[in-house]
Amino acid sequence: MGWINLREFGIKDSLILKFMKEFKSFESFIRDENLRILDRDIRAKVLLAALHDNRKFYEKLQESNIRLLEYTSDDYPENLRNIQDPPLFLYVAGKIKFGERNIGVVGTRRNTIYGKVSCESILKELLEYDVNIVSGLALGIDTIAHEFTLKKNCCCIGVVGSGLDKIFPYESRKLWERIPENGMLISEYPPGSEPLKWNFPRRNRIIAGLSQGILLCESYEKGGGLVNSRFQRK
Repeated sequence: MGWINLREFGIKDSLILKFMKEFKSFESFIRDENLRILDRDIRAKVLLAALHDNRKFYEKLQESNIRLLEYTSDDYPENLRNIQDPPLFLYVAGKIKFGERNIGVVGTRRNTIYGKVSCESILKELLEYDVNIVSGLALGIDTIAHEFTLKKNCCCIGVVGSGLDKIFPYESRKLWERIPENGMLISEYPPGSEPLKWNFPRRNRIIAGLSQGILLCESYEKGGGLVNSRFQRK
């Protein structure tokens, strides 16, 4: 589980991904014959990463019931692995059940009554086919989708733009507690990460990458829902 140490010592994600694709494990990567071909500066950082003791980090994850999935993990979702810019690490709380039928639900934070009724009506039919609902835990359509899915005792996957210990928005705190009971919360950001505004557009690619289809319920012309549907088309 040493891949994450490379990031801590300043190695760019694009290079870490290259190493991950080439080597099955961090242990095989740090063999002498592999390190010799690296640039001196990169080799020094890799050696420091290999020596770094991160037991406290993993103990904290375990105490918080958070599991770390690396790009090379068997449980890492294959659909997500194949997108253009896959997250190297996923922090997961709850039951890992990505499944083969994931539908992303996106839309405005300022939904109308029509948007709510339409969203629930479509979800009612979709959930009869044993699909997982993937959304971003924002206010509005995201919240409607998660709440309706939980009401039907179906599986929710919530993709967030902060560490799993940083609830955002605060109004969604009850959903953060309920979703892991019959689904999972996912973030590419480690515990302690604040919900910075640029995290949320990047979160959209994960929702799209996990989903076989996107349900856009209601969105303004430049809304995040339309951005997400464009990710899905790519």
